Amino acid sequence: MHEARLMHVAHAISKATRCEQNLFSVSLNPPEHVVVSDDVFREAATRVAVKLGLNNQPCAIVVHEKKGRHHSHVVFSRIDGDEMKAINLSHYKLKMREIARDLHLDHGWELPNGLKSYGQGNPLNFTLDQWQ
Repeated sequence: MHEARLMHVAHAISKATRCEQNLFSVSLNPPEHVVVSDDVFREAATRVAVKLGLNNQPCAIVVHEKKGRHHSHVVFSRIDGDEMKAINLSHYKLKMREIARDLHLDHGWELPNGLKSYGQGNPLNFTLDQWQ
C-alpha cells in the first residue's frame, strides 16, 4: 500500500479512539561522513518498532537527501487495530537513546558526545542522600 494512503487509513482508524496523537515519527540521521544504504534505514526502523512495541504496526519510511546527506523519516501508527486503542510509548526517549547508541556501536560509527557521556554523571555531584 502506498505510504500516504497507509497514513490516511491509520488516521481514519484513530478516529474510533480518543487518541490525540495517533502517529509516532522519528528521524534517522547517520553521522555526516557516513553514507548508508536503504537497508540500514529499514534495520533502524525495525529496531525502533520492536523496542517501542510498534512492530506489526503500519508505518511509512521516507529516505531522502538534504544538503548532500541521506537521512530518513519513519512514521508509525500508534493505534492497535485489534484492540482499538493507542500503544503506550512509555520511556520512548530513553529507548531511542539506547537504539541510537547501539546503531553507532554496531556500525562502527563514532559516538557523539551526548551518547558517550550519557549515564556518566559528575563524580563530584551530591548523591540524593547527601543533598537531602
